[in-house]
Amino acid sequence: MYDSRRNELIMVQIQEIFGYKFKDSNLLKIALTHPSRKNTVNYQKFEFLGDRVLGLIMAEYVFGKFPGESEGDLAKRQVSLVCGTTLADIAKEQNIGKKLAMSMGEEQTGGRDNPSNLEDAMEAIIAAIYLDCNDLEKTKEIILKLWDTHLTAYKDPPQDPKSKLQEYLQANQYPLPEYKVVDRTGAAHEPTFTMELAIKGKETITVQAPSKKKGERELAELMLKQFEDDK
Repeated sequence: MYDSRRNELIMVQIQEIFGYKFKDSNLLKIALTHPSRKNTVNYQKFEFLGDRVLGLIMAEYVFGKFPGESEGDLAKRQVSLVCGTTLADIAKEQNIGKKLAMSMGEEQTGGRDNPSNLEDAMEAIIAAIYLDCNDLEKTKEIILKLWDTHLTAYKDPPQDPKSKLQEYLQANQYPLPEYKVVDRTGAAHEPTFTMELAIKGKETITVQAPSKKKGERELAELMLKQFEDDK
């Protein structure tokens, strides 16, 4: 149960993790509320803002940190720092899942460890911090400190699976990949996309994902593995 004492403890823990004390605690409460909690304002709209704030912060960071790199290489670094995998990893490191308010059904189906939920919550918390302090530089300071080990994870620009697959296909005279959505199910706040990727001479791959972006990434990873296994 999410009684007032538990809520207060969670608020304190989150503020310690991010090194920021909220003036408006309701912003943080919203950022920690999963859409499965009915009749309660949840973090969905905050995700939208948090994604953009994080994207700008990391774009500015890599632009200043790696002045000698090309636009393409900077993009690869930025994508690796804002991708769902990185967000979910940081959320796991800080046990964010245990601090979310969600329905019993969502919790029983593994919602606290669901990478999609963790990614969304991290974006929402970033938005809450930005809205509360109304200061991009302050938000940047907080985020870069939390992202510390990830900022220096790659000596060379990393490649996201979609870019890596596209380069491989072009180098080997294959047509560019077409990621297709073949079905969409679930509630509006919690959709499931069935997606497929077909490349001539290879087995068609189908995945289910909570977003098109995640589905495309997973398809690319699986197709790259198929090419590697066939070597």
